[in-house]
This record gives sequence, C-alpha cells and structure tokens, in this order.
Amino acid sequence: MKHKKTPAILLIFAMLLSLLPSAVWAAALPADPVIGEQVAAPTSDYPGGVYTLGTVIAVPLETTTSGAEIYYTLDGKEPDSGSQKYTGYIMINRTDAGNTVLKAVAIKGTEASSVSTFTYTFVPVSLGIEDSLEAADGETVTTTGIVTSVDGPNLTLQDSTGGIYLMFSTAPGVTRGQEITVFGQRATYRESLPSISGAALMYKPSAGALPSPETVDFTALTDASLNRLVAPTDPLFAMDGEGNDGFTNITQNGETLPAKLQGPVKDTLEPDDELNITSGKETVSAFGGGW
Repeated sequence: MKHKKTPAILLIFAMLLSLLPSAVWAAALPADPVIGEQVAAPTSDYPGGVYTLGTVIAVPLETTTSGAEIYYTLDGKEPDSGSQKYTGYIMINRTDAGNTVLKAVAIKGTEASSVSTFTYTFVPVSLGIEDSLEAADGETVTTTGIVTSVDGPNLTLQDSTGGIYLMFSTAPGVTRGQEITVFGQRATYRESLPSISGAALMYKPSAGALPSPETVDFTALTDASLNRLVAPTDPLFAMDGEGNDGFTNITQNGETLPAKLQGPVKDTLEPDDELNITSGKETVSAFGGGW
C-alpha cells in the first residue's frame, strides 16, 4: 500500500517549492535573448534605397560577432529568435509601388544585438511626362526631364512630351538645365496645375540642356503651355502693382492678358525672354525663367 503515500509526498514537495525565492524560479527558466553590446548588429551591402518595379534585389546580411545567428522579418515586425533565420541572400521584389521593410537582429546565446532596419522603396518605371500627366491623382509615378525653373522647394520639369510641376518637402539642391528623375504622387495643385507632390530624387542630377522656348501668343494661352518654357510673340509689359497671390498682371499691345507674372521680373519682356507657364485658380500664370 506504499503507493497511497504518493499524493502526500507530492503535496509536501510542491509546498517546499513554493517557498523558494522567485529569483530561483527565474534562473531555472530559459532566458530570452537580451540586447547587449557584445553582439554586433547585422549590416548589408544593400542597406535600402529606391528601385524600379520588377527589380529583384538579393540582400546579404552579416554580423561581425563570431557564432551569432541572424533572424529577420519583412513585415515590419521586430525580429527575434522565433523569426525567419538568415541562411543566405534574401530576395526582395514587388509588383506594386511601395516600401518593403527588412528588420534583422543578431543573436548569440542569451544576448541579442540592436535591430537593423533597411527600407527598399519600389517605384514605377520612369514614364515620359505626357504619360505622367495622364496618371490619376494619388498614383505613384516616376518621370525624367530637364529642370526649367526653380522656386524654392518647387520645380518645373519638361521633356519633349510636356511639362509638370514638382513639389518637394525641402529644396532638392538642383539647378536649371539639369536632368533629374523623380518619383512621387500625381496631384493637381491649386485646382488646375498638373503636378507631382511629395517629390523625391531617384538619382543624382546630371548635366542636361534647356529646351528651346516655344513662341506663343499670350492673348490665347492654353493648358498645352502649362509647365513649359515659352517666349512671347510680342513684347509684354508688367502693370504697376501686384495682383492676387503676389502675381503681377501683364499686358500685350494694350490688352490685359489671361496670365500673371510671379516674383521679380523685368518691366518689359521681349520675344526672346523665357517664361515658364504655370496655372493659378482662374488664370494662367507665368514664372520668370531666363533672367
């Protein structure tokens, strides 16, 4: 009948265990990795960047800590020892515009490195400006052209197919005549001006050549001239004072034009002077170009 004593023995054993300090219990449990200075964070030869859709990136990871293993995620979550283990190149690509965020941590024993984060932005293949103009507002577009005017953080960009207004969050540090490739969201500025908002440079600007201005009759301006370099067919005269929104009204042969000039301009604009046409809410507006 010795087996009848077993429950009593187990009860006594459980009571004794309950008296042990909590620290003893904690020491007996497997420890989760903790962040420590001894383990170097993962690094990569491809630490993020901007790529066109269809590009496949083979991302290598490494840590300088011998014996450490790397774990990673691609869904933005923090990685740990339960995440995907790195065993070779991580292949990253996308079929839609957006960001893929790679997070990686190196773990050795009970210690973990800090988390490394790499962001890969995928954008559409560069389109001609004409095709970008046809994109719907909010659609991500990429386009290439020549910078024809610089207005603080905003630029006008032109190629052989058209022109578009670019709105950067900060001045991108480019000059007139440079060729740039940008991406951002198609937008309509001030209800009528075709533009790209949230613009960002995709590559370093390169040397280019300004397009020749198109000669237009300012008494019959159309949207076809928006964001393009143009020159007046006859001399223009800036009227005294400024109109709404800091624009100055102009006349041609005594007739007030459906256009305004922004910023400091010459009193008289000759046919060989360059302007860059943008659009206000009700009238077409001309930004000074070549002087």
